[in-house]
Amino acid sequence: MARKHYGWKLGEKPPLLGAHSLAKHHVFERYTERYIEILSPTLAKRELNLTIVDGFCGGGLYSFEDRTVPGSPILLVRAVRAAEARLALARKHGFRVHADYFFIDRKQTHIEFLRDQLAQTEFANEVGRSIHLATDTFESRADAIITAIRAKGSSHRALFFLDQYGWSAVSFQTIRRIFSELKNPEVIITFSVDSLIDYLTAETTRMKSGQAIELDASLGEALAAMKTEAVSMDTQCYELRRHPVLRGVSL
Repeated sequence: MARKHYGWKLGEKPPLLGAHSLAKHHVFERYTERYIEILSPTLAKRELNLTIVDGFCGGGLYSFEDRTVPGSPILLVRAVRAAEARLALARKHGFRVHADYFFIDRKQTHIEFLRDQLAQTEFANEVGRSIHLATDTFESRADAIITAIRAKGSSHRALFFLDQYGWSAVSFQTIRRIFSELKNPEVIITFSVDSLIDYLTAETTRMKSGQAIELDASLGEALAAMKTEAVSMDTQCYELRRHPVLRGVSL
């Protein structure tokens, strides 16, 4: 998943990846493997339809310490293939994951870099077939992706990895549409809460970015308190739970 301060361009060194982001990528990778394993518990099950969406995919390669490491698009494809291989080995008649991948980034140079990286992998021939690349925003592509998932079959099994930079690149309206139009989606979305708190003003709730995540007065007040006052954790959690989107969530 790409961050705003990351940049990729063919012929240039890939951006540096922090240890925290490296760990997060491995969490996404392992989550994907376990997801497939959990959905295929019986030896009689021989196939699974799945769509994986990386809405902020980046260029697919990073510098880390003295080496390069793959980015989330490559890790996710390999995670599916690793789970598929393990499950096939345990079954007399094999096992197949019918996976489609949508990798999206708003910068053309990032997609060009990713395309070059994919061409060097063991699944290079899947680009343009099961691996779909798009220079666009996730918000702009969401409807087309939902339509593609619905056309694939009745189960609508899909994993959305939305590791955005900041906090307003994905609207709650789009998230609701995913859950209302698909039967079995899972959405993993990240928010830079620190950035939101730093940016927060009395006007934020009325701005387009604030409206995208339905930042109302109650949530805004709670976040402002976290920024400016030494409020106890119990009070913070209580105030956050008042927001209708977060109501009932354990904090």
